[in-house]
Amino acid sequence: MRQLILIRHAKSDRSDWSVPDVERPLAPRGERDAPEMGRRLADRQEGIDALYSSVARRALDTAEHFAEALGMDAADIRLRKGFYTFSPNDLLRELRELDDAADRVAVFSHNPATSGVAAYLANQVLNDLPTCAVVRLDVDCGSWQELGPAVCTLREVDTPKNPA
Repeated sequence: MRQLILIRHAKSDRSDWSVPDVERPLAPRGERDAPEMGRRLADRQEGIDALYSSVARRALDTAEHFAEALGMDAADIRLRKGFYTFSPNDLLRELRELDDAADRVAVFSHNPATSGVAAYLANQVLNDLPTCAVVRLDVDCGSWQELGPAVCTLREVDTPKNPA
């Protein structure tokens, strides 16, 4: 059984509009939420084979906090330009290209792509996921190319506002 963990990046800093979108850092709330959500995931997840992140700074910063909480090396985070998307269709296409050698994968990406793909794969209404939300799905398929709602079961949705 594979596992897909979709994580919307933590709250980003929008105070300086001259900073290009891809370079926006985490806001103080994001710096607080990402380590906490990483710890929560570490408490619930039996390990992760690979961490993938959008190339956007806020997504990578979030992934680094999670890597630390999970006891993983941040240098092993795999950057994917295709995960810097706001389109659910584009994100799903990228997810279907994941390395089949990794069965348990966490992906750090953006909205509305993350919310859209999570709802589609879970085959459930999931309202707009807040920043740093974590969606865990069990995936019953031999290859990530088969990823779709027919092979996914929603395991958990966790957000920073949920009780720990």
